[in-house]
Amino acid sequence: PVVDTDLTGKAGTKDPVEVSAEPGSTVELFDKDGNKIGEATADENGKATITPTVDLPAGAVTAKATDPAGNVSEASDPATASADTEAPAKPVVNTDLTGKAGTKTPVEVSAEPGSTVALYDKDGNKIGEATADENGKATITPTVDLPEGNVTVKATDAAGNTSDASDPAKASADTEAPAKPVVNTDLTGKAGTKTPVEVSAEPGSTVALYDKDGNKIGEATADENGKATITPTVDLPEGNVTVKATDAAGNTSDASDPAKASADTEAPAKPVVNTDLTGKAGTKDPVEVSAEPGSTVELFDKDGNKIGEATADENGKAT
Repeated sequence: PVVDTDLTGKAGTKDPVEVSAEPGSTVELFDKDGNKIGEATADENGKATITPTVDLPAGAVTAKATDPAGNVSEASDPATASADTEAPAKPVVNTDLTGKAGTKTPVEVSAEPGSTVALYDKDGNKIGEATADENGKATITPTVDLPEGNVTVKATDAAGNTSDASDPAKASADTEAPAKPVVNTDLTGKAGTKTPVEVSAEPGSTVALYDKDGNKIGEATADENGKATITPTVDLPEGNVTVKATDAAGNTSDASDPAKASADTEAPAKPVVNTDLTGKAGTKDPVEVSAEPGSTVELFDKDGNKIGEATADENGKAT
């Protein structure tokens, strides 16, 4: 048989060994001392893939093939398994760490596939590690908040060879305040209510609602789309309300442009009695009415006596 796999740098691993041999034969792999270290059966194309049962020792390895009749071939020409002494290439930090100090922002790294990639702070302390995938991509989530200053990464392969440190990536503190948020809800007629207030702000920021005297009357967190819905903790007072956004680093925005909460002084439109009351005198038949949604609808007799009430639903229907 013929050993097809180049075993340079494969000593100390269980890397599969490809062998060409008689189809259907049992192919055995031997180390330099004649110890069997794996076997497989050659397929119809005469290809066998042997996964070693132990780490490949340094030195010559050979293969022999045994056919179904028990005839054994001569040993293959030897393939030399040598130790991997070559360090991985210097990895590359792909994540911009500007403004990321003080956070556990994941750090994306390009490195030798299968290598263990360790992240270090400016003082050489390891602050995270991950394994590079088959495409050489590793995502390291720091075990502590990223300190300010340079961070580097090193890659270590399966043989224990460690690369040079990557070029440094500088982690700096986030000192930039969020943009001024925007109140999207029209508060006309909403004073005296706890109407939710819709706000646009920096995603992830904490958005606080303030009355005209600067008292905080509610807060919420902006979602990934920068939308926050603040339910006031008290009835909205008349006058201007504003919002401010504070990011994860503690930076607070300027106040939004004011939104004016005014009292509702407009009477509902005249309701409409929809039920035909012909022949209904002397009964308690329900009376259907159309009115402003949410309004309380009262029923009166010809002398002005209240004889019933209900609340109009979201479609303006009251019974």
